[in-house]
Order: sequence, then C-alpha cells, then structure tokens
Amino acid sequence: MGTRIPVEYELSETDKAYLAGIIDGEGSIGIQVSSRRSPTESPRYFAYLMVSQSDKEFLERLQKKWGVGGVYGHQNASPRNSLSRTSYKWGMQSKQAAFVLEAVLPYLVMKKPQAEGALELERSKRSVGGTRLSTSDLEYRAWVKQRISDLNQRRLSWEHASL
Repeated sequence: MGTRIPVEYELSETDKAYLAGIIDGEGSIGIQVSSRRSPTESPRYFAYLMVSQSDKEFLERLQKKWGVGGVYGHQNASPRNSLSRTSYKWGMQSKQAAFVLEAVLPYLVMKKPQAEGALELERSKRSVGGTRLSTSDLEYRAWVKQRISDLNQRRLSWEHASL
C-alpha cells in the first residue's frame, strides 16, 4: 500500500460526496495497532479505511480515481451455503486514509464520528523515531481506538459520539 499521496488530484465535490455515500454504506473506518518491534518502541496506532464489495472492477475504479490504497480479494466460504464467493476490499491506512477521510468528511453521515476520530489520531502523531510514547499519548490513542470500536459495534450512538 505505500504512502504515496496525490499532490494535485482533480476530485470534484460530487466525487467526494459519492465516495462518502459508499463509505457510509459499505465502508469500515477504524484504528489498528501493530506490535512493537523492540522493547524500546511503543506500539504503533494507525487509522485505516476499507470499502468492501463483490465487484472488483468498481473498487479498482475508485482506487484509480483517488490514487491511493490497494484492492485485495479473498474467498469467502459461507457456512450456510456450499457456494463460496470472492469479496474485494479497497483498503488504505495512515496518511492515505487521512487524505480520503479529510476529503469526504463534510459529506459523511453515519460514519462521520469514526472519520473524525481516525483523523484526530493521525493528526496527533508526531515523529518519535523508534522511541517510546508517553503514557498519556498511549492512553489517548487507546481511547480513540476504543471509541471508534464502540461506534462500529453500535455500543455508542453516532448522534452522541463527539470525540
């Protein structure tokens, strides 16, 4: 997935509103944590954005239009059905996710609080070059992750979800 961000990308307000509707309906926004590489490093928290579809071509068009992320497929085996089906995901993380979320934020409805949390996390990052984060930084990032998880699990109403 790399971290390439389009510098000058032509995206209309219609493009942004269209993708916001797709994200509200078929998207997933969250925070992932990677484990430490050494005892002197803190875990890394990063925002992710994923859109799932059974239509690979549709996701490839989104990827081409927005210039970020990757399209990945995997086979789904339905426990209730002998048929299996490939589903596809257009996914991105960190700066790429922030680029897209910032662009569509004014048009999001259902997933706006998750997007705001993911953007807040990405903005709060600073270059620490392998050193440990402060306890308060780690606690804050864990809190944002849990808040977004609660929103995604519907344990927190999106109407009352200011971060």
